[in-house]
Amino acid sequence: MDPSTTEDHGGKSGQWFLEAVGKAVEAPPPATILEPATEESAGSDVADDVATEEAASVPADSTSELVGQMWRATGTQDPLENWEPADLDRHVSRKRNFRWTVWIMAFLVIGAVTAAALLSPQLVERQAASEASDYSAALADLRSNLPATQQVLRALTEPDTPVGELSNLVPDLSRLQAASDAVIAAATRPLPEPLPFIPSGALDDLQPSRDTMARLGADASAIADQLGDGISYRSLVAAFLDVGELPAAAETLDISSIQERLATALADATGTLAQLPGNDVFAEHRAALTDAVEIYTAWETNYIAALRAQDDAVALQLIAQHEDLLTSLDTALVPALAALRSQIDERILTLDRELVDAIEELPN
Repeated sequence: MDPSTTEDHGGKSGQWFLEAVGKAVEAPPPATILEPATEESAGSDVADDVATEEAASVPADSTSELVGQMWRATGTQDPLENWEPADLDRHVSRKRNFRWTVWIMAFLVIGAVTAAALLSPQLVERQAASEASDYSAALADLRSNLPATQQVLRALTEPDTPVGELSNLVPDLSRLQAASDAVIAAATRPLPEPLPFIPSGALDDLQPSRDTMARLGADASAIADQLGDGISYRSLVAAFLDVGELPAAAETLDISSIQERLATALADATGTLAQLPGNDVFAEHRAALTDAVEIYTAWETNYIAALRAQDDAVALQLIAQHEDLLTSLDTALVPALAALRSQIDERILTLDRELVDAIEELPN
């Protein structure tokens, strides 16, 4: 067989056999795969159309060439070329891990509740013990200031104590006031809050002691206030209607100066009456001071008249009257000071006993 014939027959891929038997069969149209229209597929479709048109322009007897062109038109489009596995839906992923999350959270909650149930009662007891220790220290500090307070009381109520020394008593009173404030602050500060559903019995047991402390702190503060009022009272009345040395006779110019000094003393005395503390123990003495101001007003007029009349005898009598008036005021103060000492001393002794009891009654 002629090689060219063989090659021609092979090139026609079986077409020669069909021609030999007298049947010409047209090539079937190429099979295509439908895919969504994308930019890439659109471009490939155009290429396929061009290839198809090229195949149509090829003569029918060039079967091998036609098959090759058809293969190039359709065989290059792989339907799985752009396929990728889709991710699992997030909801599905959550469902897959849901049980583990629930179990972990449940174990954590159970562990926390168990730990709280075991440790919280002990924590409450420790908190109560710490509070009780603070209360005891505050009460003991207040009690330690009472001896110095008694010394202040004695010096204040002693009539012979110079008024200038009364200011030395103020630091001791300040310490007493600070200690009483500390007791009140400890008694009124909020207690620690226990965890929910945890009994707070140990902390609740402190409430009676807290009430007692608040009352004792207020009592100590009242004592400090009374002593402070006593110091103020004595300091204010020390120079009440004090006009200094008075002459029985004087020149005209000197009389004007003396008259001005007497008027100043009267104004100062009136102002002192308005500033005096309102402690009841000094009520009678305050009344005596008020009467003394009225007596002094009449006395001042008579004394200035005696000086101008150069009546030395009358002037001397008036000077003696004024001195007697001042002495009577000092004498009237003694019973008031004694009453103040008795009143405050009893309060100090009572406070001392109650402080001892309060410390002993604190929960252990």
